[in-house]
Amino acid sequence: MMKLSFRIIFFILLSFDTVSSQSIYNAYANVTNISGSTFTVNNVNEVNHTFVNGEKVIVMQMQDDVIGTNTTNASSFGNLGSMKSVGLWEVQTVSSQTRVAGVLQNISFTGALINTYTTGPNASLQIITFHKLSAAAFTSTNSITGLAWNGNVGGVVAIEIGTIFTLNHNISGNALGYRGGAVSANYYGGGTTCTLIDYATSSTQCGFKGEGIYKITNANFVNGIAKALNGGGGGGQDINGAGGGGGNWSAGGNGGVGWNSTAAGCPTATSPGGQGGISLSAIIPFNRIFMGGGGGGGQQNNSVSTPGGNGGGIIIIKSGTLSTSGVCGTPITISANGASAATAGNDGAGGGGAAGSIVLQVNSYSVVAACGLSITANGGNGGSISDPGTHSGGGAGAQGIIVFSGAQPTTNVTASTSNGNPGCSNNSVPCNSFAGSASGPPNSGILPSINGNLPIELLNFNAKKNR
Repeated sequence: MMKLSFRIIFFILLSFDTVSSQSIYNAYANVTNISGSTFTVNNVNEVNHTFVNGEKVIVMQMQDDVIGTNTTNASSFGNLGSMKSVGLWEVQTVSSQTRVAGVLQNISFTGALINTYTTGPNASLQIITFHKLSAAAFTSTNSITGLAWNGNVGGVVAIEIGTIFTLNHNISGNALGYRGGAVSANYYGGGTTCTLIDYATSSTQCGFKGEGIYKITNANFVNGIAKALNGGGGGGQDINGAGGGGGNWSAGGNGGVGWNSTAAGCPTATSPGGQGGISLSAIIPFNRIFMGGGGGGGQQNNSVSTPGGNGGGIIIIKSGTLSTSGVCGTPITISANGASAATAGNDGAGGGGAAGSIVLQVNSYSVVAACGLSITANGGNGGSISDPGTHSGGGAGAQGIIVFSGAQPTTNVTASTSNGNPGCSNNSVPCNSFAGSASGPPNSGILPSINGNLPIELLNFNAKKNR
C-alpha cells in the first residue's frame, strides 16, 4: 500500500513538472489613458517579468471600435467599418514609472509615440515587456510561452537576444489569442424548421460569438450567427447550428448545416451555422499584426455542443542568429496555431480558432539537419459530430501570418500557414457533409522580405551623427 501511494505521488509530481516546464518571460499591462508619452495602466501582470526603467516595451492595440455602423441584426453585422488603430504596434523605452504599494500605476517613455492609439469601452490597448534575455548569446532551458489573452492583457510572446539564440525547446503561442465562444443554453423550439433568426442577440439560446478585434460590450451583440469581425459567429437556435471558424490572414469557414431530421440536414439557404470570421489580409500590410479570431460556440438542446477554439497568439523574436544544435529527434517548433474545437454529439460543434502571427527579425539562421526548425501559424479544426445523424460540424479556423525580416530560410527550416479542417456534420466515413472551409490557399500568409510594411525595422534602428 505504501509502495502504491509512493508511485502515485511520484507520478503526480512528475506530471506536474512536465506541465510546468514552460517559461514566460513577459510582463503585461492594460492601458486606460494616454497623456503624451505617459500611460495610465491597470490589470498589471508582473508575475514573470517586471517593467524596468531603461528597458524596451511593445505598445500594441489589441482591439478597437472598428465595427462602425455594422451592428444591425442582419448578415452585415460584424463587417469591418474602419481600421482605426487596431493591430498597430511599436517599440518604446521606459523612462519612468509610478507605483503605489508596488503596483504599477503610470509608465512613461523616452520618445514620442509613433502611432495614435485608442482607449475606451470597445478598445483594448496593452504594453508588453520586450524582454532582452541576453545582450550576447542565449540558449533555451525550457519551452517558452506567454500569458493567454484574458480580455485585457496577454496573448503576446516578445523576446530579444543580442547575438545567437540557440533553441533547444519549443516556443508556443498556440491558443493564446482571442477566446472562442461558449455553447448555448439548452433550447429546442419543437418541430424541424430551419430558420435564420438572430444574427446578433443577447439570447443564450444561440451560441456565443468568438472574440475578435472589436471588443463587444453590448449584451445584444454577444450571441447569434453573425461573425464579430474576425471572431466566428455562434450557432443558431433553429436547430443545432455550429460555430463559425475564426479569421486572420484568411477568413474562417462557416458553421455546418443544422438538424431537420433528414440525412441532408438544413438547407444551405436557411442553415443556422455561424458565419466565419473575416479576413484581415487587406489591413495587415498597414503596420498591423493580429491574434487569431476565436471560433464561435455551438448551439445545443442535448448538452453535447462544444465551444469554439481559441485563436493563436503573437510571437515576436529579435536575434542576430537563430540556431539549433545536436540531435533533437523531432523539429523544434515556433508556433502560433489556433485551437481545434472538440467533437460534439447530436448538437452543434464549435468553430476552429484562427492562427495568430509570428514576426521574426532574425539576420541569419544556423539550423542543423539533425534538429530542424518548424515555424507554423496554422488554423484550428472545426469540431466534428460523433452522432450518425446530420447536425453541425464547426467551421474551419483560418491561417495566420509568418513574417521574415529577410529572405525566407530554407535550410533545415520549414514554414507553414495552413487553414484548419472543417468539421464533419455527421459520423460518416469518409465524411460526406462538411462544414465551411476557410478561404485562401495554404501558405499565403508567409510574408518574406516585406520591406518594412510591418514595423520590424523599428526594433533595430540605430543612428550615428556624422562629424
